[in-house]
Amino acid sequence: MRNKAMAVLLATMSVIGACADDRTDESAPGETSPDTTPTGAQEETLGQFEDEIDRLSDAISSSESAQELSSAWDTLKVELAATVATLRSEGAVARDDVEAALDAFQEELDSLDIEENVSSAWDDVRSHVEQLMN
Repeated sequence: MRNKAMAVLLATMSVIGACADDRTDESAPGETSPDTTPTGAQEETLGQFEDEIDRLSDAISSSESAQELSSAWDTLKVELAATVATLRSEGAVARDDVEAALDAFQEELDSLDIEENVSSAWDDVRSHVEQLMN
């Protein structure tokens, strides 16, 4: 199950990377576009966020609710990977898409009796993604 999720995540990141490479520079001649390359601190923050996503993934896969959460988690994980990729390339994300995915996963969690480690890891991921969007 974990290999399948990782394959989906890698495929999504490849597609996003390919789309980012296909964009054209719409700046007028002589006009510079803003630098969206993450600074060291931003990159470190994104790396920490990816670590939190991995911790949540591990907590979910080892939980009693793993089977019930697998589909919702796979969907959210793809959205989070896209969010990280967009933050790296553009410095901002479309809040509505991310918030909708977060809310859908929260509803799934609320419908189940989840373990404390899953709840704690989820709180960390949700909090961190909201900070990144500000």
